[in-house]
Amino acid sequence: MGEADGRKRRLIMASKESSKKVRARAPLRLGLGGGGTDVSPFSDEFGGYVLNVTIGKYAHVTITPRDDGLVELVAADRELSWNGPATETLPLIKGLELHTGVYNRVLKEFGPRDPLSLTIATHSEAPPGSGLGSSSTMVVALIQAFREYLTLPLGEYDIARLAYEIERVDLGMAGGKQDQYAAAFGGLNFMDVVGAVAGRPQGALQFHLVVAHGSHVSAEGGARWKAGSQRRDRNCHRQHDSHFHGVGTNLGWGS
Repeated sequence: MGEADGRKRRLIMASKESSKKVRARAPLRLGLGGGGTDVSPFSDEFGGYVLNVTIGKYAHVTITPRDDGLVELVAADRELSWNGPATETLPLIKGLELHTGVYNRVLKEFGPRDPLSLTIATHSEAPPGSGLGSSSTMVVALIQAFREYLTLPLGEYDIARLAYEIERVDLGMAGGKQDQYAAAFGGLNFMDVVGAVAGRPQGALQFHLVVAHGSHVSAEGGARWKAGSQRRDRNCHRQHDSHFHGVGTNLGWGS
């Protein structure tokens, strides 16, 4: 994204930080088949197919505004915390890399001119390494919380792709391509991973069936529930009729 485009997107969004506490959550997932075929370098060379379904366990995020010029990061389930001056780019803190990675990318791409002074508190209902996609799910929940906090123009597809880029590219964390979409959309998902283009994932979420509410975002004084079948990014709508027949959607990963 060029500097001019970045300025334009900042004008589109509400540039002043919210005065409300925001909560978000995203669902963890079970891999039903194809696990590992979405991981590079295998998927880049051979492609892959993945089937997964989200469950009633979640990664939770709360963002609270501050007025003291500080940023506080808390991972309650891991008993980790850090605080320091609110700057445009936070240092990577061991154990809190996901928090700083999302904060830095959001401010770089969407944020107001001044750094945000806030508290980001998280907890997950599954520990890292559980095999439920907990790290990627936390990144999705963090982005969802910032979307609400800053009124960002992001659909589920945008959130999933941004989460992949933050975790795999910005932070250099190894892993596959399925978890971010499962967390962003919820429900039962079949993904066709067809390799990589210019170092970025290229594939499609072929079938998407919502069996429960996938995530929850709310601010004090109101709540907004969303399920993957009820909200779609514009590209999803355009692709739905021509690429899929039945309940669901077709998503291109895009380069």
